[in-house]
Amino acid sequence: MRQASLLAVIAAVACIAAGTAAAALSPSAYRAQAGAICKYGRAHLNALGAPKTDKEVGTYLAASLPIARAELSSLRRLSPPASVRAGHEQALSYFGKELDLLAAAVQKIKAGADPIQQFNAINARETSFGKGEDAGWRMAGVTACTG
Repeated sequence: MRQASLLAVIAAVACIAAGTAAAALSPSAYRAQAGAICKYGRAHLNALGAPKTDKEVGTYLAASLPIARAELSSLRRLSPPASVRAGHEQALSYFGKELDLLAAAVQKIKAGADPIQQFNAINARETSFGKGEDAGWRMAGVTACTG
C-alpha cells in the first residue's frame, strides 16, 4: 500500500514536471512574445507625449506607472526556456525595482512633493536598475526590451 502511494506521488510529480517543461516557449517564440510586449508598452508610453512643464512631469510619471505595471505583469506570465531563464529573471527583477522607485516617487508627488525633485531623487538608482534590466534582456536575447 505504501509503495503504491509513493509511486502515485512520484508519477504525479513527474507529470507536473513534464507539464512545466512542455509549457516553456521555444527561444524564438519567447523572444518574439517578450519583444512584442515591450514594443506594445513602449508605444503606449510614447503616446503619453513628453512632459513640457514640472507639473506634466508628475502627470507623466503617474500615467506611465499602470502602463509599466501591465508590461511587467505580461512579461511575468511568459514561460521562458531554460536557456534564457536567468536573463529573463534578472530583467524582471530589475524592472520590478524600477517600478518600486517610480511608485514611491509618484506617491510623494501626489502628496505634494515637487515632481522634478522626485525625478532627480530617483534618477541615479533608476538608471542603475535600468542597466541591470538591459543586461538581463541582452542575456535573454530580447533586444526589443532594452532601453
